Amino acid sequence: MSILVTGATGTVGSQVVERLNAKGLGVKALTRNENTPRLRGVHYVVGDLNKPKTLHPHLEHVEGLFILTQSEQTEEMFIANKEIINMAKSAGVRKI
Repeated sequence: MSILVTGATGTVGSQVVERLNAKGLGVKALTRNENTPRLRGVHYVVGDLNKPKTLHPHLEHVEGLFILTQSEQTEEMFIANKEIINMAKSAGVRKI
């Protein structure tokens, strides 16, 4: 199973990535910074939750999406998250 994790470099997201990777699952870790320190076995991809279209190519061949966002949600973030979920569904992501 391949899983895309958003917020993958944050406090919680980095733990999610580490645990999924330890279980041998294919992990794509979304980061805004391509110079992010990397874990062996994790595929890092560049994108921005505030620009949902940047996630589109990373949803291909992904079976799961783990969405981590900021706890303080603006209206724009809420709309962006809905767009990301709709893109994931259209891409055939089975578990969100």
